[in-house]
Amino acid sequence: MPSRLSRRAFLAAGASAAVVAACSSDKGATPTTTIPSFGPTTPTTAPTLESLVLITFSDSSALVPGSPQRVTFGLADKDGVILTTPPTSTLNFTVSIDGQPVGAPIASTAHQQGLPRPYFPLDFTPPKAGVYDVTATTGSASYVAHVQIPATTQVVGPGQKMIPVDTPTVADPHGVQLVCTRTPACPLHDITLREALAAGTPVAFLIGTPKFCQTAICGPVLDVLLQQKDQFPQIKMLHCEVYPSDADAQPGQQKVTEAVSTYGLTFEPVLYLVGRDGTITRRIDTIFDAVELHDALTQLSG
Repeated sequence: MPSRLSRRAFLAAGASAAVVAACSSDKGATPTTTIPSFGPTTPTTAPTLESLVLITFSDSSALVPGSPQRVTFGLADKDGVILTTPPTSTLNFTVSIDGQPVGAPIASTAHQQGLPRPYFPLDFTPPKAGVYDVTATTGSASYVAHVQIPATTQVVGPGQKMIPVDTPTVADPHGVQLVCTRTPACPLHDITLREALAAGTPVAFLIGTPKFCQTAICGPVLDVLLQQKDQFPQIKMLHCEVYPSDADAQPGQQKVTEAVSTYGLTFEPVLYLVGRDGTITRRIDTIFDAVELHDALTQLSG
């Protein structure tokens, strides 16, 4: 169980790849070499395709071999500024390990509806633990990122049962000062996760902190979820904060909420999609837009 969740995102850059972890824990993190700009800042000079680097938003420590895994990517300039308007809308991905291809090539279209920056999702099934080479091409440009898949993970994931937690509500914050850091507070704090699971309805459970997430994505993905609440009344949607109080979010004082520690999270935001029987059907890590979320909620409600 993690004891802290760092608000510092890091960029680990190599000769041909860059890797970003969203709101990732310092424990076991790759040493920081550059701190990227995650805000809506764009370079003053439009970069060429050949000058860009491929960045992954995913924390690969939460991934496992043997089943489909979702990894998300973005494009950044040489200074680590993530582009809000990349010069391409499609990346063609290939994945390999030890020089052997994994699955067929995949074309990924940029997703950005409701978000300040685009991302390119990639789903592939890693056959074993190890370091995977992910190559993305567009036109004459080619980029490579390296994604390390561990043998196991402490993060609760698809196929497992949800763990009932008495998450804070407006009526009963369960000793937590920060029930919701969105302004204004969101309406997804009316019942606990335990109560939602006991009701036997599909559940969409988002863990994230709009106020303290320095990747500037936790607030937008919460808004994306809220915008689809009325379209899926059969799905119980809940939000849980990461830190119990403002003081707990400060460096050196980081205590996390029960849901974060129970689910083994070392990063956020995370969206759990849960079937009527309480089994996790999907976990969407770090970033999602309105299009990807609508498709996932449609599958869950069906």
